[in-house]
Amino acid sequence: MPAIHIIETSLHRIDLEEETIGERIVVGSDTDFRTYVGKLIEDMYESNRYKSYKFASNETEVVRQILDINSECWIEKSQIIAERLLRIEKAAQERVQHLTELRVGSLVQILVTVDGQKNLIITKVDHSPYLDEVSLMEKLGLPVNQRAQKTAIISYEDEATIGNVRLGDTNKKISEYWWKYFFEVEELKSSEKNTELAFLTIDKVLRKDVRKVSKSDFWTLRNAVISYFRTNESCTFDTLVDLVFNDYQPDNQELNMEKIKQQILALPEKYKFDSQFDISPSSIKAKIKDQIKLAENLELKITGEINNLSSLIDTGEAENGRKYIRIFSETGYAEFNKTLEVAE
Repeated sequence: MPAIHIIETSLHRIDLEEETIGERIVVGSDTDFRTYVGKLIEDMYESNRYKSYKFASNETEVVRQILDINSECWIEKSQIIAERLLRIEKAAQERVQHLTELRVGSLVQILVTVDGQKNLIITKVDHSPYLDEVSLMEKLGLPVNQRAQKTAIISYEDEATIGNVRLGDTNKKISEYWWKYFFEVEELKSSEKNTELAFLTIDKVLRKDVRKVSKSDFWTLRNAVISYFRTNESCTFDTLVDLVFNDYQPDNQELNMEKIKQQILALPEKYKFDSQFDISPSSIKAKIKDQIKLAENLELKITGEINNLSSLIDTGEAENGRKYIRIFSETGYAEFNKTLEVAE
């Protein structure tokens, strides 16, 4: 963790049933909010879920507030930002009211220095229900676990110049109202570029560090990665790694799966692509093709995901020592049976 110093914090309740947002909630020194904020910051800086953006203009409402935000104007500017979120959420709710209902929550804004550099943290925290022990009535409050649902880390190149903008969401996709309408930002990398980089860099690790140890594990893992990209609309990189690599039991016990997993988790930072993005299937269609030479003028061509790979392709060794692959295929059987009958 970097060295983080908290300068200012604010807490605003965001309730779509209210016509206007109230003043910020004053947090006394006798509360645990400071500790809560500390844990919130840890969650965000340790998170592997983010997408990088840039502000489309210095004249948008959010940018005008954050460009020169400091302790002297903190109360006023954080209030304006919270009021904007309320308006944006109301508009978003009207667009999707037939599909879902946005939850009551709070907007937490935190001005910090990270290793001496100014950062602004903005996060929406959905409230969780709890049973009040005094009134025995169900109430809503800030959740102790899964503290941040929608996040933003805005770093500054100097005191008043905005640098990186990283947004995240616990949903599979970063909500459009959060990035497009509230912050009014533009993505740095397209879905196509993120998809291509993610797939190609994972494939590179598998070819370099898995295939040379165990070809069967290489094909199983590669097929599972292809399946993830083919069956999901968006990619959350740590979820991909969990689903494909976490509980995988290799055929070859010499394969160090923990090492492979850590190598892959480091790819977004190493190759500068986002760890949360929409998947563009067309961007990997040409990249997933692979060919295995079986004999002179005979190749096995793989063009995409293979369902139930282990039950479709098998290997073995004949009594005379000749090694073979066995592919279960009604179509292939009919085609080759005819060809062999003619040859005989």
